[in-house]
Amino acid sequence: MYQAMLVDDDYPVIELLSEIIDWGGLGFKPPGTHENGEDAWEEARKQPPDVLITDIGMPRMNGIELIARSRRSNRT
Repeated sequence: MYQAMLVDDDYPVIELLSEIIDWGGLGFKPPGTHENGEDAWEEARKQPPDVLITDIGMPRMNGIELIARSRRSNRT
């Protein structure tokens, strides 16, 4: 199964995406959820997701920086 990660500081958005997408039917484990990029990055370093869905504007680390760090990490 694939692993997805949802990152958004607006909890209703995370809740909506968690509920309306049939993650299991698409071959995914239930997605990991995080409220900011920094917490998501710490988790992604331990368990890199196959799919990352992130908000851009968040506290502590924005979505652009999270994606950039993830991409750099995947190159090594």
